[in-house]
Amino acid sequence: MLALVFTDISDLRRAEREARTLCQRAERGRAWLAASAEITTSVLAAPDPRDAFGLVARIGRRAAAADIGMVAVPDEDGTLVVTAAAAAPGLPADAESLRGLTVTLAAGFPADVLAAGHAVALEGLSLRGNRVVPTPVLPLAAALAVPLRLARNHPAILILGHRTSPPRLAAPDIELVEAFAADAALALDLTEAHQERARLAVLEDRDRIARDLGDLVLQRLFAIGLHLQSLTRVAGDLISARLTSAISALDQTIEEIRHTILRVQPA
Repeated sequence: MLALVFTDISDLRRAEREARTLCQRAERGRAWLAASAEITTSVLAAPDPRDAFGLVARIGRRAAAADIGMVAVPDEDGTLVVTAAAAAPGLPADAESLRGLTVTLAAGFPADVLAAGHAVALEGLSLRGNRVVPTPVLPLAAALAVPLRLARNHPAILILGHRTSPPRLAAPDIELVEAFAADAALALDLTEAHQERARLAVLEDRDRIARDLGDLVLQRLFAIGLHLQSLTRVAGDLISARLTSAISALDQTIEEIRHTILRVQPA
């Protein structure tokens, strides 16, 4: 009888643990779903596209309850450089002090897994400074590296770091983080596409202005110059001198407009 009671208590405690685990997993799921929605709207609405990586680091760090969130991009030598970061309140580092650091991954790092678009758990992470950016005193016990697979640029990496080892993430949790990274990368690609369209619109507008200047404005100015030149023949010496000066200024203006047309027209 006593053994049966202990068995019932053990089963009850196990059921409570499982229920608590499911509840925590559901809360994490809601947090990441909210983060995915927020990153999409925030990146697309950012007034300065250069702030987009900072939004990814900040929102990702908050959703993961991590100590720091960083977006690192490989430079021309393949070294990962932190381009944007966010830190939890109370840490001996902030976004400004983390920006510009290089990230050193452990030997044997599965780069092929990361290249395939999957998150990779890291045990420890080394951040190194340089002459401009000092190395922070911020040891990280564990981190999660998640690729941001951008369409046109080299893949960036979202790094979520913890000063103490967090509980091991289950496969569904990792899938949520990967989904967040995929949504963030899509928003970044859309932002870049909007920038490209805006740049093309500016070039088209410049081309139109150049055509208008060449086809209409220059012709009018040239006609005005000819008209003024004809007036010098019938005007007095004083007025003729003033007209000649005005014609010279008009010729200089026409030449400046021609140079402007050459500058604004796309190569």
